[in-house]
Amino acid sequence: MLDALPEDVLVHVCLFLDQPSVERVCSTCRALRQGDGFYGCLGTLQWGTAFWKEALTRPTMRHVYRGMRHELRCMHRHACELRRLHLAEWTQAEYRMWWACEARFIGRTSAAATAPVPWG
Repeated sequence: MLDALPEDVLVHVCLFLDQPSVERVCSTCRALRQGDGFYGCLGTLQWGTAFWKEALTRPTMRHVYRGMRHELRCMHRHACELRRLHLAEWTQAEYRMWWACEARFIGRTSAAATAPVPWG
């Protein structure tokens, strides 16, 4: 049934859903399971292009970039852990502050402005 809707409509609908609900929508729609375009669009609308350019070039990446879906799922798990500890979810500024602290700790800096965006 969801396969009949255009991808841009599904992206707009998913902006109002939490991550587990987005995963359920994607599991029922064959078109969204192929490639990273849907998640790239969703992530860009949620956080902005500049945020993701910086995220892709952060000084430390504990894992290899495996796609926007993976990044959004990691952020969701992080938000769940923060809620479990009765803390607010991180803002873009707090993620950037974390990356800056990591950079200083390991002695490297980020070259955020030079990274190409793999989904755009």
